[in-house]
Order: sequence, then C-alpha cells, then structure tokens
Amino acid sequence: MSQLLIKHMPGEGGFYRETYRSKENIEITFKGSTTPVTRSLNTQIHYLVTENSFSALHRIKQDEIYHFNVLLLAENPL
Repeated sequence: MSQLLIKHMPGEGGFYRETYRSKENIEITFKGSTTPVTRSLNTQIHYLVTENSFSALHRIKQDEIYHFNVLLLAENPL
C-alpha cells in the first residue's frame, strides 16, 4: 500500500489517493445551512477496495462519478 502512496479513507473501508484538485474554488451554501463553505470546483481520487475492505454506502451533496476497474491476478482469476 505504501508503494501506491494511498491512505485509508475515513468513514469508509477502502484506500484512496487524490490525483487531481482544481485550482478554482466555489462557495456553496448547502440546503438547511446559512453558512457558506468553500470547496474545490473539482477533485479526482483513485479508490482501492481490497478483499479485506469495503466501500460504505453513503450520500454526498455533490455530483460523484465512478469508474470501476478490476485488477486480475494470474493466481486469482475471476
């Protein structure tokens, strides 16, 4: 894991590495709040789920796009 420079994802069970963060920020006031927060316009991460970890079901207030990739190992094919 350390060779991939990934960290444990708080609140979930997998591991991640941020690979992109927009230089532009946006100020957002979420529904039910009166306090605006500043967020990056766009970020991208690679997220790793192992046979011993998981991805917890969750909701976020932003759009989220998933790309699903499977790593096939010769000693453990599908």
